[in-house]
Amino acid sequence: MEILIVDDELMMLEMAEDTVSEAVSDADIVTESDPYEALEVAKRKHFDVAMLDIEMPGMTGLELAKKLKS
Repeated sequence: MEILIVDDELMMLEMAEDTVSEAVSDADIVTESDPYEALEVAKRKHFDVAMLDIEMPGMTGLELAKKLKS
């Protein structure tokens, strides 16, 4: 399973990655702290799940979700 986690707060990003890796041990997890970088990664790689922070500078998680979906 390919999982993308995006959060501008590094501590929350690390906690989310640790939690997901414990729950889904065979997951390939990619983390990004910048929503624009996450979009670039998603152009090159398919993700089954995206966990997104709602409030980030420059682009909200909801805006990012719409762009990832399209």
